[in-house]
Amino acid sequence: MVIKKDEFGVSRVLTLEEIMDMIDTGEVDTMQLKICLPEWIDDDYFCQLFHYIEKISRRKVEKVTIYENGEQYTMNIYTYSSKCRGYSFHYRSNTKCLFIQLPHHHVLGTDQDIIIRNIKEVMKEHFKIPQEYIDKLDNYILLMRIDYKRDYRYHNFEEYCLIREIIDRVATRSIVKDNYKFEVLEDTESKYMVAYKSSSNKTVEFVIYNKDKEQLNKYRQKKISLEQYKQNTNLIRFEVRVKNGKLHSLKNRDGTTKEICNYKNKDTADELFTYYAKQVYFTQPFYRIDIALNKVKESDERKDMKDNLCKVLSSINKIGYTETRRIYSKPKNKGNKPNYSKFNRYIKKLEELGVNPLTYSETWLDGQQTTYEQIPNFTLAENCITEEGYIG
Repeated sequence: MVIKKDEFGVSRVLTLEEIMDMIDTGEVDTMQLKICLPEWIDDDYFCQLFHYIEKISRRKVEKVTIYENGEQYTMNIYTYSSKCRGYSFHYRSNTKCLFIQLPHHHVLGTDQDIIIRNIKEVMKEHFKIPQEYIDKLDNYILLMRIDYKRDYRYHNFEEYCLIREIIDRVATRSIVKDNYKFEVLEDTESKYMVAYKSSSNKTVEFVIYNKDKEQLNKYRQKKISLEQYKQNTNLIRFEVRVKNGKLHSLKNRDGTTKEICNYKNKDTADELFTYYAKQVYFTQPFYRIDIALNKVKESDERKDMKDNLCKVLSSINKIGYTETRRIYSKPKNKGNKPNYSKFNRYIKKLEELGVNPLTYSETWLDGQQTTYEQIPNFTLAENCITEEGYIG
């Protein structure tokens, strides 16, 4: 039995559904919230609060070019940033909005009520806000961004190299009707990060990065402990970052309001994460190319279909998914649009056989023969690590 107090201090027993909403295993990484100050507080207190924000914050100036009525001019946008108890606050002068960034440890194991209660507490302390304004803050906090994550722990450097081959060389270079393009953000000894991003980059990012390298840098900079770093060793992270543009489109599409409770739950996390990850990495295990070819040859398909599927697999392994798709979909006449139906039919048939179209080579570093015949699909929840679920 789990008991919780409401805003009036009255205790009640939670339903099973409410308990399940509060239990998570780390699907949500971080989130960003927004408060439009003029909508929340009156003009007199707004001026007082702004001056206090200005006093305790670090100011950054950004010059922005504005086009209006055929004329161009430059304006300064000021951002005032401060931190308190792990929360990051950013006030923007052009929107008069306060943005709040919540780190993972303030998100894990919490529901909307707890998150808002904690924010009200820290804002009262940090900005010296009177209780009368704190009491009516609930209805003015909106979700602006939420990041869903899955972490795969690779066993050794060999497996990591094979995973990198799939990500960097074999997988598709674009998703979501080719609107999201693959981009290498950084690939150095100290950091590895790639992403699928739209040109506007205002809706969603699907990001892949080496969490081990990221945390090792933080440890070397003495920002985290050795124990914290060890928790992230051999981890590669897959992250779907759902931004305000996507949240807004979902609101228009099916009426899903930008409230925390609508997005901080396992079902929504799985749905949104899978939508993007599946377009890149499918859902089947990844096989070494010779193993994948044998699976096709041993299937019950007709010989001509087997031959075609093997050709597609070999081509994807050699020149990548995107280039193979382009070759198979090339229009017969100039000016015609590509016809993806045949290629898509082969891909669907491979999936039905349990064969992931993405394979890795028989050799890895310096031509060594790989010992891996199969790698679990590193984007599926059942193959990723979980954090200990609990109720906040």
